[in-house]
Amino acid sequence: MTKNYTIKDITDKVKKNKRWADIKLIQKAYNYAVQKHGDQKRKSGEPYIIHPTNVAYTIAELGLDEQTICAALLHDVVEDTDATYDDIKNEFGPEVAEMVDGVTKLKLIQHASIEENQVENYRKMFLAMGKDIRVIIIKLADRLHNMRTLEFLRRDRQIAIAKETMQLYAPLANRLGFYSMKWELEDLSFKYLYPKEYDELIKGIEQKREERLRFIEKIMDDIRQQLKKEHIEAEPEALNVIAQKADGGMRDALSIFDQVVSFTGGHISYKSVIENLNVLDYEYYFRLTDHFLSNQVSDALLLLNDVLNKGFDGSHFITGLSSHCRDLLVSKDAATLPLLEVGASIRQRYQEQAQKCPLQFLYRAMKLCNDCDLNYRASKNKRLLVELTLIQVAQLTIEGDDVSGGRGPKQTIKPVFTQPAAAQQPQVASAPSAQQTTVHTAPSPAIAPSAANTAVRQPQVSVASGAAAPANTASAPSQSVGISSISKEERKIPVMKMSSLGVSIKNPQRDQAAQNTAKTNVAQVQTQPEEDFIFNDRDLNYYWQEYAGQLPKEQVAIAKRMQVIRPVLLNNSTTFEVVVDNEIAAKDFTALIPELQTYLRGRLKNSKVAMKVRVSEPAETVRAVGRVEKFQMMAQKNQALMQLKDEFGLELY
Repeated sequence: MTKNYTIKDITDKVKKNKRWADIKLIQKAYNYAVQKHGDQKRKSGEPYIIHPTNVAYTIAELGLDEQTICAALLHDVVEDTDATYDDIKNEFGPEVAEMVDGVTKLKLIQHASIEENQVENYRKMFLAMGKDIRVIIIKLADRLHNMRTLEFLRRDRQIAIAKETMQLYAPLANRLGFYSMKWELEDLSFKYLYPKEYDELIKGIEQKREERLRFIEKIMDDIRQQLKKEHIEAEPEALNVIAQKADGGMRDALSIFDQVVSFTGGHISYKSVIENLNVLDYEYYFRLTDHFLSNQVSDALLLLNDVLNKGFDGSHFITGLSSHCRDLLVSKDAATLPLLEVGASIRQRYQEQAQKCPLQFLYRAMKLCNDCDLNYRASKNKRLLVELTLIQVAQLTIEGDDVSGGRGPKQTIKPVFTQPAAAQQPQVASAPSAQQTTVHTAPSPAIAPSAANTAVRQPQVSVASGAAAPANTASAPSQSVGISSISKEERKIPVMKMSSLGVSIKNPQRDQAAQNTAKTNVAQVQTQPEEDFIFNDRDLNYYWQEYAGQLPKEQVAIAKRMQVIRPVLLNNSTTFEVVVDNEIAAKDFTALIPELQTYLRGRLKNSKVAMKVRVSEPAETVRAVGRVEKFQMMAQKNQALMQLKDEFGLELY
């Protein structure tokens, strides 16, 4: 029986996929659908709201946005209730209303009895009518749930809908990349189109599984007997490693086995196989997991270094770590233990370590490892990426960490190395008086009273006379040097400079004039603005193309657009304009303005560089980007090209 999902299942799935989701909008759409469908029932006798709720859950599983989920909840409201397009638009906005209207229009196509040669035309018409691809996805999710509950319809309707699904919807799902949906649609269609063959196939699969297990056990017995005849001792775990290394190739397995027998002298142990084949075995991951549970970051990094030094790739290492976490998760429950395809002794180790690992740790570790695996190819410093992942995993079990059940572990790194508090503070000798700091100077009867009255209070700090001034100097500026060194070490405590209080014995007017001159020079340096350089269209275009060439692979679409666009300076010579073809491109370039402006200001050495984005007018000449646009512009200049195309029936791709 098909499981029926609830609105809570939908919101939980959305929160898992997206942290800042608009849950209130989804709840509002659900309440609106419940109100409009009211007491309507399906053929199964269930409330009708179950259908749009299951469709919306499928959309949420695919990771689509909140507006698409709302449209899935409301996709039958306009067709089956008194609600109108304007009602949906006023309540949920034009975006949701357009998708609901698109799904409603697709239902008007009568294609239950289409011929085989017309199927492709209907697929094209389907895609053309769905201006927003999300409309097609909602329609596929709608058909998927209808197929799951098809047993409540008449036999003739079952055949017609299953045939339509097999010919139209399953290929569409395949073209859009929803392969799991495509397989399920095909399986369900096959069930109703060929019920007898379907039942025989199901029974055959169950029988084949039992036969396969018996066959494997028989082969294992034959292998044991043959090894005994050849006087070869082999541990099951060692044979399992050889099988994994061969990766399904029988010849490779036999060749590897022969080499291992030669190297080990007929005593094939798990350890000897690992050493001879240089396999990244379970032992590394068992040790690494122990380091994680003990929050031993340094040991984890050293183990990674050992693995990399043996020639293993970081991508294989992180993939193996995520698989190890998955195997630990499987080992926590006796019911799922058969899913662990390892030997008996290794299975026992998995069970023991699985009991030490909290479920939340395993969930979050798998998520972090998976993220690392996805970002590994695009990373410029791959080793650093793996090391950061190991540090994050090693800190998952630290107390006080935010618990999210594995849905979204924070990408944070806590301090790895700790030092005693005494070692983190500078060692400062304390004066005999606990509350007073005294500045020692050379003895001078003339200034002794002044120095005595200008003692600055500091907590347990004393400045020696040797650090204050040369021995032959006894003037107040020497006191200023000593006090300024104290102020650098402890900024939070206000310090009064002695130079403002002391009186020069030699020439007070000269010292005062020198201080005023120094202050004036510093002020002039600080207030002098940086000069803006003049630039022209050629300079602007050069650095524009330079920026486009530095964009990462993820922004290759914007980079190609920038390469065919030429920015134009406006009248004020510092603001330039970028003309694009449509609103989508304008939105992309508008989001790029802050970063692009900063780059151009630095390269052009002008702080007033500003960028504007504008969508081209219908009659405005736009640079041709694709092959079709180039041909159209050429055909406008030379009509013979269009005649040539029509004469030979040429198509543009």
